[in-house]
This record gives sequence, structure tokens and C-alpha cells, in this order.
Amino acid sequence: MQTATINFLSTAAAPMTFRIFNHSNGEPLDTVEMHVLAKAYRAAWRSRFTHDPTGKHLIEALDVAIDFGGADQSARARVPTESPFGPTRRRDWG
Repeated sequence: MQTATINFLSTAAAPMTFRIFNHSNGEPLDTVEMHVLAKAYRAAWRSRFTHDPTGKHLIEALDVAIDFGGADQSARARVPTESPFGPTRRRDWG
């Protein structure tokens, strides 16, 4: 399986590393639209929760999962289960 890892540099935040894929079949979704979605998701998350998202997040309506990585135990403890976009679930897969 191929994975896409993109690093976005911003003066306001640390570099963004993520992997975005189809939740049902695990296929990578390496399109401009999906990368824009991931970046917007991160911005909304940071606006709502004041820290970067970590771990894997599922957007069920789109059958899309975004893995932001970096989900150590301390980060998991502070990550809320709600999403800035409404009915979205964060899962600790693997």
C-alpha cells in the first residue's frame, strides 16, 4: 500500500505531517482536494481545541480517515472525542 505524507510549513504552527486514506479499503487519497481537507480539518481543530490533532480521525460521511500521527499516551489523554466538524469520531486503531 502506498502512503502519502505531506509536510506543510507555516509560521503559525509546526510542520504538518499526515496520511489521508479511504476508511473502507485503506487506499491512499492523494488528491489536492483531500490535502486541502486535511489542512482545513487541522486548522478547525486548532481553533477549537488550541492544539494540533493527533492520531487517526474518521470523517464517516466521506469515508475518509486522516492519520496525523504523534498519538502518544499524553496526547491521547487530552484529545477530545468531538470534532470541529460535528459527527466525526477519533479512533485509536492499531
